[in-house]
Amino acid sequence: MDVNEILDSSAMKLAKKQATKIAASKNRSARLAGLAFTKMDKGLLSKETFQAIKGDFLAALRMIRAYAKKDYKKIPTKSLIGILAGVVYFVMPIDFIPDFIPLIGFADDIALLAWIFSNFKNDIDEYRAWEQGHEYVDATN
Repeated sequence: MDVNEILDSSAMKLAKKQATKIAASKNRSARLAGLAFTKMDKGLLSKETFQAIKGDFLAALRMIRAYAKKDYKKIPTKSLIGILAGVVYFVMPIDFIPDFIPLIGFADDIALLAWIFSNFKNDIDEYRAWEQGHEYVDATN
């Protein structure tokens, strides 16, 4: 699946617009994370196809919640909006490939989230280190 097609889709444009609004509201950020956790609780992340992104996705949702509670403030605005856009896209039932289509309905969600998590890996890793009480050290520098 070509992630660029998803990034250019009207569904992703809508997700980015919503993410910008959500980022300005701690309550909306927390509510979005809650919606994503609820969707995951329906067994979606237990599927084999989600295993590759499960850890990053859960960390990103915890980061959004910590940001919403004002516990974690180190996330750059660009990263916050990018991650929120991916989560908005995930909770939207109608996107590039509608979620209700058997077998392939979540393929676009997985591809997009994997792309987002690779692009914002340092921010997610920094959050994980903060969560564990350690200072993050970027191994790539």
